[in-house]
Amino acid sequence: MSFKKILLIGYAITVVLGAASTVSAAISGERSASETSGPTLDHGKKWATDAQLRRNMSDLRKIVSNGIGIDPVKSTQADYRILGDRIQTQVAAIVGQCKLAPEADEVFHTFIAEIIAGVLILQGQTTQPPHRGLQTIVRALDRYGIYFDQPGWRTIRREPTSRLLQ
Repeated sequence: MSFKKILLIGYAITVVLGAASTVSAAISGERSASETSGPTLDHGKKWATDAQLRRNMSDLRKIVSNGIGIDPVKSTQADYRILGDRIQTQVAAIVGQCKLAPEADEVFHTFIAEIIAGVLILQGQTTQPPHRGLQTIVRALDRYGIYFDQPGWRTIRREPTSRLLQ
C-alpha cells in the first residue's frame, strides 16, 4: 500500500472518529447548539465544489439510488450491511479526496456525519431497523444539493422508489 493511500485512509478514519460525537448525537437525537443551527449557505449562495467532489458525490448517489430497491420485508441484515459497506467505501474516497475551502468543508462534514450515521444503522451497529439508515442517507444527499453547487444534482425522493422512503 502506498504512503498516499495510508494517509488518505488515516484522514478518513480521523474524520470518522472526529464525527463520532455528531453521529452519536444524530442517532440518539441529542444535539449541541451548533448542530441545531444546521448547515449554512455561502453568503446566500451554494458552496462551490470541484470536479472530483462532484464525481464522487454522483457515484455515492448512484450507490444509494441502487440500494433503494432493497425490499425491507424480504431483505436480510446482510443485504443492508453490504450496501452500508459500499457507501462507507465511497465516503472514505470522498473524504480522502476532498479539497474544499475550510468553511465549505465544515458545512460538508455535517452531511458526511449524517451519512456515516446512516451507514452505522445499515451495518446493524444500532438498534434502529436498517431501512432507517437508508432513509437517513437519502435525506443527507437530498439536503447536500440544497447547500452545494453541483449542476444536475437531483433529489432521490422525487424518483420512483420502494416503500423504504415512504
